[in-house]
Amino acid sequence: MVAHSRITRKGASVTVESVLFIGGLIASILFFASFYNLAIYQIGNVFSTSEKAFAGDLKSKISMVYSSKQDNVEYMFDTSARTYRLTVDERRLSIKYPAREPVSVLLSQDIQDADIENSEKICIRKTGGIIELKGGRCLRICNINDDICDKGCRLFDVCDPKCKDCEGSDV
Repeated sequence: MVAHSRITRKGASVTVESVLFIGGLIASILFFASFYNLAIYQIGNVFSTSEKAFAGDLKSKISMVYSSKQDNVEYMFDTSARTYRLTVDERRLSIKYPAREPVSVLLSQDIQDADIENSEKICIRKTGGIIELKGGRCLRICNINDDICDKGCRLFDVCDPKCKDCEGSDV
C-alpha cells in the first residue's frame, strides 16, 4: 500500500509541474503581448506627434512668408524626406501618410491649391499677396556657397560661380 501512495505522489507532482509550466508559459505570452502592444502604441504616438509638428511647422513658415513686407518672397521648407501627400484645397492644408490618419490645418492666408507628393523640399512663394506651394527647390533662392548653379541668382543680379555663364566660373 505504501508503494501505491508513492506512485500517486509522483503522478501528482508531474501533473502539478505540468500545470505550473503551462501557466507560466501562458503568463509569459500575455506579458510579452502586452509589452508589444504598449511599444506599438508608443511608436504610433511618436509618429503622430511628428506628423502634427510637420503640419504645424509648415503652417508657421507659410505665415512667415505671407507676413513679409516684400512681395516676391520665397522660402525653402525641408520635409526631412518623408512619405506623404500634401494637398491644399480652399485654404485647408492636408497631409496624408501611408497607413495613418491624415493631418489637416486651416490656413488664414490667400493660398493657391496645391498637390505635392514625397518632395524633399517645398518651395513657399509669395507673389501678389498670394501664397503658392511647389514641390522641389525654389528657383529664386540664391546660394553661391554650394556646389549647385542657382539660376535664381540672376534675379538678384548675383553671379553664382558654379554657373557656366558667370564671369570667373570654374565650370
